[in-house]
Amino acid sequence: MDPSGISEGRRSRRTALVAAVLAASSALVPTAASADPHGGALAPTSLRANGQASNALVGGAPLALAWTVNDSGRAQAQTAYEISVDGPRGHWSSGRVSSSNSVDVRYTGPALASDRTYQWTVRTWNSQGVRSPWSAPAKFDTGLLSPSDWTAWWVQADDGSLLRDDFELTKPVARARLHFGAQGLVEPHLNGARVEPKQVLDSSVTDYAQRVLYRDLDVTGLLRKGRNALAFMAAKGQFAGKPTFVAQLSVTYQDGTTATFGTDPSWKTHAGPVVGTDFYYGETYDARREVAGWDTADFDATAWSAARSVAPASHRQSLAQGKPVTALDTTSCCGWSPAAATDGIDGSTDSSQGYHSLTEPTPDATKWVQVDLGSAQRLSSVSLFPARPTNDTAGDIVGAGFPVRYRVQVGDDPTFATSTTVADKTGADQPNPGTAPVTLPVDVTGRYVRVTATKLFCTGTICTFRLAELGVQGASPAVVFSGLTTLQADSTPPTRITSTTAPVAETRPAPGIRVYDFGQNRAGQVALTAAQPAGTTAAVKKGEILDANGRVTTSNISFNSGEPPRQNDRYTFSGNGTETYTPHFNYAGFRYAELTGVPDDAVVTVAALELHNDVPTTGSFTTSDAGINRIQAAVAQTQLNNLESMPLDCPTREKHGWLGDAGDTDQEAMANFDMQSFYAKWLGDVVTSAAPDGSIPSVAPVNGDNGWRPDPAWGTAYPQIIWDSYVQYGNTGVITEHYDHVKAWVDYLGTISDADHVVVNAPMSWGDDWLSTVTTPHQYFHTGFYYLDTQLLAKMAAATGKSADAARYSALAKQIAEGFTKRYYSADTGVFSTGTQLAYALPLVFDLVPKGREQATVDRLVSDIAAHGNHVTTGFVGTTLVFQALGRYRRDDVALAIAQRKDYPSFGYMLDQGPGTIWEKWDNSSAPDGTSSKDHIGLGGAVGQWFYQQLAGIQPGTPAYGEFTLAPSVVGDLTHVSAKQQTVRGTVVSEWKRDGSTVTYHATIPVGAKATIRLPLLGGKQSTVREGRKTIFTAGRPAERATGLRVGAADDRTLTVTAGSGDYAFTVTAPRKPFTSLSITPGTPDAITAGGSGAVPVVVEGRSTSDTSAVVGTKLPDGWTATSTPAQVPLGPADTATSANVRVTVPAGAKSGVYPVAVTAKSPDGTTATTTVQVPVFGSWQAGTTASGSTEHPPNTVNGAVRTYVASNAVDHDPATFWNDDTDNQYPDALTVTTPSTSLTGVGFASHPDGVPTDFTVQTWDGAQWVTRAQVVGNSAVRRWIPFASPVTTTQVRVTVTGAQNSYTRIAELTP
Repeated sequence: MDPSGISEGRRSRRTALVAAVLAASSALVPTAASADPHGGALAPTSLRANGQASNALVGGAPLALAWTVNDSGRAQAQTAYEISVDGPRGHWSSGRVSSSNSVDVRYTGPALASDRTYQWTVRTWNSQGVRSPWSAPAKFDTGLLSPSDWTAWWVQADDGSLLRDDFELTKPVARARLHFGAQGLVEPHLNGARVEPKQVLDSSVTDYAQRVLYRDLDVTGLLRKGRNALAFMAAKGQFAGKPTFVAQLSVTYQDGTTATFGTDPSWKTHAGPVVGTDFYYGETYDARREVAGWDTADFDATAWSAARSVAPASHRQSLAQGKPVTALDTTSCCGWSPAAATDGIDGSTDSSQGYHSLTEPTPDATKWVQVDLGSAQRLSSVSLFPARPTNDTAGDIVGAGFPVRYRVQVGDDPTFATSTTVADKTGADQPNPGTAPVTLPVDVTGRYVRVTATKLFCTGTICTFRLAELGVQGASPAVVFSGLTTLQADSTPPTRITSTTAPVAETRPAPGIRVYDFGQNRAGQVALTAAQPAGTTAAVKKGEILDANGRVTTSNISFNSGEPPRQNDRYTFSGNGTETYTPHFNYAGFRYAELTGVPDDAVVTVAALELHNDVPTTGSFTTSDAGINRIQAAVAQTQLNNLESMPLDCPTREKHGWLGDAGDTDQEAMANFDMQSFYAKWLGDVVTSAAPDGSIPSVAPVNGDNGWRPDPAWGTAYPQIIWDSYVQYGNTGVITEHYDHVKAWVDYLGTISDADHVVVNAPMSWGDDWLSTVTTPHQYFHTGFYYLDTQLLAKMAAATGKSADAARYSALAKQIAEGFTKRYYSADTGVFSTGTQLAYALPLVFDLVPKGREQATVDRLVSDIAAHGNHVTTGFVGTTLVFQALGRYRRDDVALAIAQRKDYPSFGYMLDQGPGTIWEKWDNSSAPDGTSSKDHIGLGGAVGQWFYQQLAGIQPGTPAYGEFTLAPSVVGDLTHVSAKQQTVRGTVVSEWKRDGSTVTYHATIPVGAKATIRLPLLGGKQSTVREGRKTIFTAGRPAERATGLRVGAADDRTLTVTAGSGDYAFTVTAPRKPFTSLSITPGTPDAITAGGSGAVPVVVEGRSTSDTSAVVGTKLPDGWTATSTPAQVPLGPADTATSANVRVTVPAGAKSGVYPVAVTAKSPDGTTATTTVQVPVFGSWQAGTTASGSTEHPPNTVNGAVRTYVASNAVDHDPATFWNDDTDNQYPDALTVTTPSTSLTGVGFASHPDGVPTDFTVQTWDGAQWVTRAQVVGNSAVRRWIPFASPVTTTQVRVTVTGAQNSYTRIAELTP
């Protein structure tokens, strides 16, 4: 018996489990073959280091290795492995390690050395102990693992400037790596060539003050013996200050010796041709300002200015860092402050210039500054770092304010009445040190260190004492990173130009204007090639849409109409023949490009360069429906467009790492692409952006902007992506790294919740479901996400052995669930919150529905979708939940109906309108309102995830697909679905084809995995199932045994089969006897006035193996009539949801109240489904009835028509009009109806979907006082009959509202 517990047969075919399967032939059903009893262990493939493929950059311990295990047998698993690593210090082998782990294996060899290349390989043993061949080798580079490995300086540049230096190589080079990182963007050049010309926009965006990520480039082939030149172009990108970068070139000669070169005070700078950069509005490039040969070794840069070297990337730890500073006097302004003298930044920057005394007119003044170390310390040196202000009106002054004469004292008395003078430079003028620190060796113990200037540095008549930093070192100081920032290896796939596309069309809407259509919205740049006279300036404006005149407009990606056009690059020609220009320091989102500034007869070539983080594609999905395929392509393209060093909201308007967008889409993203290292980087951004109280901002990285207040629905992305990444890739490190921060976030959510654990004090809510067509109260879903995050934290605790935390947070989650249902669920009506689609989907997905009420809740969700014409009403928060809920409760027929819509609001509508990507909101808006982007992934992740997990049925289970589910949904008119995912364990394939009632299904399961397969039985449980040549199920019971399979339970929908690794081909045929399945989901009926008619909507779900239809019928109260549209519902072999509208007519004179109406669907074979709908019947007031309100909202114009909100609207028999009070979020609100004497048994009540009263009383006037006849709490029904305990005769009825879903009360009708 093999370890998976699944039977192993005699022979099997070779399983396609190598990475090349994604490009292989996709024949739907492979030829079945028998199995080798021992399998055949094949060489491992897809080797990964810290989630990256070969040639990865590894930042240090811990190092996690992974590989795909391959075998030609079924139901195989790895039982052991051996890793072999070769590095500069020799060979290491793990030896044979008994383990099934192949996805998260910790390296346990000798410590890795900095800046080295390692090569590794692995072999495995299968279930029978058969050893595989060694894998093909993979490589990884180690970065600079210790701060002491960095010897280069941070250099600050002007925006768009050029920087360079020469260096000498004395011997032939064996290996060379360029490490560089920036606050901003830099473009590296070496010996006259751009390094990696297709790799652009480095460094990755981070919270720059807290960390900068450095890249590692192999430049061995670009170096030569003798003189070389390293050069950079620099721009600020999304950094708030001037671009600041560090670069270090590490060389290993062929004889094994090494040399290091890097940015330092010797570097030179000069203005470049990039004369203007704005990451949003565009780049301005003047080719006349190009400097020929500026990046070559023989270029003479003696006339260039000295670059502004800020500080070394690392330095000796200062005991003074972060300690309080006092001074005789101080100037605090413009980056100068006492605290800046001990912040660990050894040079002057815009935000940290250093310490600055008050100015004096002459140098003969005494000033002092001192630091309190907190306690007496043994000191070895004191370092005085000269200032080089970045904002001095006198210009670039090196060593500004450094004292001409001074002394340094150490003591335990803060007044320095007694002290030890450790350096006395008061006897003679001291030379200005320039950029070099003055380090004074000392051997003394003391708490306070004071520097006293006795002669000041003067610029003209302005004399000051200034220091960039006061450093104090102990006996054996460690080398640490500069206080400027921390450097970390960038493990994300670089941003690369991934494709070049010519325009599909060119138009000329007016003279001098050319508009190019590239056929598809993408993120990237436009390359322009032309020959023009010097001084000719061409402008290239890029946008997603055209205006009415056929010109490119950026209105839809603007915040207001007053903004200048965005994404507008300008290029001035040099006149030197044919020139090509591509922006250096930005990207744009566009389908169209408009060119102006060149003559109409000019020969011009343009191309769209697509660029994004070059994440590997790991998934593919296709169906028989061209529209669905278009949506899948649009989702994938939109996802790529929004991977620009962080998961963006859009590549146009904001370019921020919004948590909401990322959380809505991570499962879709991981199905389509390898996101492991990309998410690892961005989760680090969330950590650096988090507040001390544990709260998580809505955007990460924040880059010092504290305005991104936390929204619980957005913050949930953090624990969610951590957990989903763990499940997808099996990397426990992502949990251990972030556990404490997730815990702090969950604890923070508790501080903004009330006694029932309902979130009531969130600092921010991005709408009540961002850009939904129907709102849902944010406190409702905020509380739902509080519950989810607590559940995820408990799971993380359990996964990492924190049993006490697991128990604690599991108990808390239970309490949140109780508070949630107490506050938001009505057991009497079955309604959650306000009865929206989001209101029902959330508890269904999060398991918050009371036991036994799940189906009723699903039915309410389905009926609301049907009531909206098979459209969702949700936005960013709810759309994913709606698709997840429908999939979880096997209503993929309804989800397919949503996905196939092409009218507003739908994905099909988006694509029919263009520009080929998913929009931010459902309506086709070009308004400059900050919500009209046409390239937003937030909504698209919902349907993209559903494609893979429901239509194809690939559903992750235990981490790294150790166990997972294959549950393909054969629904609607689809006849074919094919999906593949390259997981860390190997390739998963799920493909099905339907021919009439026969389904063929192909599944591939990786080695080491076990899948629960739910095979669709279109003909019910009497269907026959074959795998290969064996009949494994027939006549309702298991039959022959097949290799690797175990047959489980069946019902009339699916057969459950458990399968080990291997390739499987199933054929499911229906029985000869026709099989029909029917069900009816009731919708919300109209309230019908006696003598009138109204709709009773239902959704008929059904399938039949015969070509037939079901007749829709009714059972009505006496005297009622009904007609159904359609009268018959066609039934195909696959489940299909059909909306039917039963029009019911109520006879005049019918009493007000609620009446049961039975709706049936019956097929010719007698299969019948029935549902009973309670239909409210409203009466009519007598003539002369009037209404008055406590207040009335004034009229306004809606869609060009004037709308009124007077109280009389509530008694006009028109549910489209309504009374609206005029006291926003102030209660009570009252509506009073006055009528001739009338006998009432209750009242009919109708509201407006956006503003339903939740809490109110109904009273009647007895001639002397108001008497309460009904009290309603927690209402969410738009229409309802409210019965009285006994008949009442009255002349007035009053409804007093004390709470509503919206901030206003809205009543459409109040009837007898």
